[in-house]
Amino acid sequence: MVFFFGRIYILRQVNCIVNFRTLTKYMLRRTDIGLLMFMLLLSTGGPAFAAPEDEYALKAAFVLNFAKFTQWPDNSFTDTPDAFSLCVVGGKSLEAGFRTIEGKGVGGRSLQIDFIPEAGGFDRCNMLFVGGNMDRTALLRIFASVKEKPVLTIGEMPDFAKLGGVINFVSKEGKLRFEVNRETSLKQKVNISSRLLKLAIIVNGNE
Repeated sequence: MVFFFGRIYILRQVNCIVNFRTLTKYMLRRTDIGLLMFMLLLSTGGPAFAAPEDEYALKAAFVLNFAKFTQWPDNSFTDTPDAFSLCVVGGKSLEAGFRTIEGKGVGGRSLQIDFIPEAGGFDRCNMLFVGGNMDRTALLRIFASVKEKPVLTIGEMPDFAKLGGVINFVSKEGKLRFEVNRETSLKQKVNISSRLLKLAIIVNGNE
């Protein structure tokens, strides 16, 4: 059972099953830091999902909200003023989940999803999601290609944030959480809201 008090969300589970698809759809319709906190309370780690598309639909909803709580330099959108580009690397298993956020609004722009190979083509990306099947050598090449550019990099693998990514999904005590490397975000020239940072696990590259 879930109780709502203004913007504070309190969860009380009494033999109930949470419908994550319904919650994911609700999360796509609203931008609210309290809702993000609520979703973190309810969200389980990847192995609990019935299908990969459910896991990635939920992660895509988080990614959309990450974008809404992040600021980019104004010149990031000079070439495509009406579009916001999210690039996704990681194979077919991610595609259905991330299609659920295509066309959503981000800062007055329409979210465009590009599924691209790990070999390159990251210049047009405002955000970049890297799937967990990426090997470390390929990951470091990706980081090198977007180094100090206004690209918000997001991943889901051990040490992603410590190696040079900005945000990383992790599982803590069976719950979905996310790490943020604040130092890298500043180098990438993307400004993450302090409200979002309060929900994150802060890591440094030298930890």
